[in-house]
Amino acid sequence: MSKRLGSFAFLVSGLIGLACGSSEGTQTAAVPAPPPDEQPAPKAPPAKPPAAVDAGDGLDACATSRTVAESVPLYLVVFLDKSGSMGWDPIDMVDNTSERWTPVTSALESFFETATADTNASLQFFPLDAADAVRCEATNYATMPVAMTQLPDNTAFKAAIGATTPKGSTPTLAALKAGLTYAEQVRNDLATQKKSGKVVMVMATDGSPYGCGAANTLEASAKEAQAVAHMVPTYVIGVGPKLQQLDTIAQAGGTTSAILVPVTNPTQTATDFRHALDNIRGHAISCSYALPKLKPGEVLDPTRVNVTSTPAGGLPGVMPYDQNCSGGAGWRYDDPNSPTRIELCDVSCESVQKEGAIDVVVGCKTVPANQR
Repeated sequence: MSKRLGSFAFLVSGLIGLACGSSEGTQTAAVPAPPPDEQPAPKAPPAKPPAAVDAGDGLDACATSRTVAESVPLYLVVFLDKSGSMGWDPIDMVDNTSERWTPVTSALESFFETATADTNASLQFFPLDAADAVRCEATNYATMPVAMTQLPDNTAFKAAIGATTPKGSTPTLAALKAGLTYAEQVRNDLATQKKSGKVVMVMATDGSPYGCGAANTLEASAKEAQAVAHMVPTYVIGVGPKLQQLDTIAQAGGTTSAILVPVTNPTQTATDFRHALDNIRGHAISCSYALPKLKPGEVLDPTRVNVTSTPAGGLPGVMPYDQNCSGGAGWRYDDPNSPTRIELCDVSCESVQKEGAIDVVVGCKTVPANQR
């Protein structure tokens, strides 16, 4: 037995020796290093995210979003004076349809037929062909010959105008109240449909209020316009001479002054009336912007919105928030309690129309006018 154990020990010892020898041979077999020009390139450090671009208006540190302002669709509530003087001169006792009614309505038809699709309009005439008890009451104008319609349109407005002839008095107060009521209905419909849009009142007339009793005055009409001017501005187009008194309504309605159209030349009258409509559209639509779109579940904080203006070739600057536009420059909400859009004040609006771009910045505390 001792011989077998010795043989087994010798065998194990030999195997261990072979294994150790094999291991040592592997460790001592050096792998030649590659030539210097074939050395693997060192790993590049992780790429850094691109640095944020500073817009230059000082809002980047707190801004959560910055978007280009988008103009909102326009809704025009048009009331056209069809009183007798639009077709008959009461002083010279002659027909003047070709001087007033014809050029004015042809300009209206042209506008309705060619305005771009971001414009909508409705049309009503005043007075109604009825007794004073009817035509002097605002609620009787609630049904529009042409309800709010997207433009361009070459049938509905043309047909309504073609079926109308000048006749009657000038119930300015009733017409204005009815138009502003309808405008408010349009605003409510937009809010229900969660749509943005600017609604404006446009009244075209060739004279001061006439008929319908002592309450039908410029002052009473201006009071109606002023009550809703922060939500629905009132534009006035005066057709004929010596109508500066219509400024009373326009100023109260937040549009500074009436646009006066001379009637000395029918062709020029049509051109000037069309320009008046184009200017109203341009002013209203270019200075109203939709609130920025939010992600699902986000709620806009109206106290953390700013508007910046960037002139051509210049750096952006922050416009001050001024809900009353008392200083002329800056911006405001259409409704501070439940805003649906941003509106520029007159001075800022005129500046932007000439040149510049508008951005809406969310996240930073709103900069009010008194901190500028």
